[in-house]
Amino acid sequence: TQGTHLDIPLDFAVPLVDGAKYTILMEGVDKAGNSLEGQPAGQVLFDAIPPELVLSAPMSDVRIRELSFAYTVSEDLSLAKLEATDAEGRSQTIELSANERKAGEHQISIIGRLNIQEEVPYSYRLIGVDLAGNQSVSQDVVNIVLDTSNPYFSVSAPEDGERLNRFLISYEISEPLDSLNVEIIRTAGEPDPNSPYHINLPDYLTPKGRLEDVDLEQYVSFQDGAEYKIIFTGKDK
Repeated sequence: TQGTHLDIPLDFAVPLVDGAKYTILMEGVDKAGNSLEGQPAGQVLFDAIPPELVLSAPMSDVRIRELSFAYTVSEDLSLAKLEATDAEGRSQTIELSANERKAGEHQISIIGRLNIQEEVPYSYRLIGVDLAGNQSVSQDVVNIVLDTSNPYFSVSAPEDGERLNRFLISYEISEPLDSLNVEIIRTAGEPDPNSPYHINLPDYLTPKGRLEDVDLEQYVSFQDGAEYKIIFTGKDK
């Protein structure tokens, strides 16, 4: 009929091939027998497969120091968003720029682009629409916690200059640690040819909170009559 016709579905005897380019030509005659006049549409790409969006970093269930994300896009997108959702279900999004929507691997920082609270778990996902209008959603990465603060560590025993008959230490940690290393250096008294000692404490000795009377002699045999200096180094998760 006369007029503008939009989004007309076309059925073909043979299915079109996804990713192929076609020329579309309309043929017809009016009721008086006059042929249809019009220009063919060339190089029309048929694309019925949604784009593939993959968030590759960070992984789920981690603590991060920087709001940096790595992802891969299988084809150029007309629209893409990164969505963050907190534990209460509140969501916020940012639109990715034209360069951030191109096919390939990307590494972006979202500092200042999303209002992410520290010590609050968030889930993240990508939402994208390709040039043909196909929409896709990446996998969710969940339980991502932003942590930019240095952990607090204090030693309550032994005290400086204290004489010990057992090498027990007590300490307090403000948050779980990924690693806690102890270096013990002989400084005076009887010689100790094995000094310095290096101990990587196991995970069960690095939780948040206070630990009492951790026995270092289970890891090292110290020299009786020697004086030692203890140095602690560690990093959070």
